[in-house]
Amino acid sequence: MTALPIVGSSAISPKGAYLPDGEPKYYLSKTHWKYVPMTELQAVKANSLVGQRQSQESVLSPRQVALADFISKNQSRKWQNMIGVDMASAEWPVP
Repeated sequence: MTALPIVGSSAISPKGAYLPDGEPKYYLSKTHWKYVPMTELQAVKANSLVGQRQSQESVLSPRQVALADFISKNQSRKWQNMIGVDMASAEWPVP
């Protein structure tokens, strides 16, 4: 069953291409977590959790959580934004 019989044709938008967000991982980009290397899936989940004002630690490894803690205590350093960086090739900062 489709939505058409329930809501009518005027309530359904035509199929179209999805456009990427203007700022990927918006919520994550506003926190110190943006400096922590993550897989794409982790970043998507963490971004959603930040947007819901929930802890994102449940989707990250203990090493990532420890790094985030170190970064938050040393924000005066120049950290690289890791959003969109492939975690396998990322240079992990050493606390």
